[in-house]
Amino acid sequence: MRLAPPYSVFAAIYDSAMAEVPYQSWATEILRILQQYHIGKDEVILDIACGTGEIIRLLQPLYPRICGLDIAIPMLQHAQKKKIANLIQADMKELPLRNATAGAVICTHDAINYLENQEALTQHLQSVSTVLRDGGVYVFDCSSERNVLRNYHGREFHEKHNTTELHWSNNYDFNSRVITSKLTFQNDIHTIIEEHRQYIFSPYQIKSALAQAGLTLADEFSDYRCTPHRPTRLHCYLAYK
Repeated sequence: MRLAPPYSVFAAIYDSAMAEVPYQSWATEILRILQQYHIGKDEVILDIACGTGEIIRLLQPLYPRICGLDIAIPMLQHAQKKKIANLIQADMKELPLRNATAGAVICTHDAINYLENQEALTQHLQSVSTVLRDGGVYVFDCSSERNVLRNYHGREFHEKHNTTELHWSNNYDFNSRVITSKLTFQNDIHTIIEEHRQYIFSPYQIKSALAQAGLTLADEFSDYRCTPHRPTRLHCYLAYK
């Protein structure tokens, strides 16, 4: 048994494990927002924490200059297999684009929650503000405390993907507002553990950090408007510069 960094092992089975995620519905809502704010099809779109590139794959036909950023190299390697060319390995707190070059930035699937505290959130949003042009938009989501308590805290999941067994356990610390997810991957040869820690921001923390970064909150909505009759899992924000 050995420990591994987040997504170093998970990357290989990530698409299988996330097969039920409604990426198409998310992309449809993101596309509607891009069109509403007149983001040109020749503009740069940055997908932060792009993972294996599913959102990029769906938006790329209309926005060919979309590029993906992720800190986990194994996730980017799987994105490359989908013929996604514009990929960057970098930290989401220090975006490597030139100032005012992006028409839009997106960050989906509660990746924001991997920022470790309020200071990191503010640093991230300031970096987003720097790379956005005036009038550019930022669409992102985060997991709420209610979602964590309803669906994850104290729960365990067992799955099998090809020859890999995945055991997923979750624990939420109310004082630190951190959920720790322990992912154990096991096959005939190895047992490997990844530990994922996500900070659960309150709406006040998000809005305060947006204001500090010079971004204006334009809208809030649930789950990219694709599950209106289910309890909210992802709280979505739309802001502009």
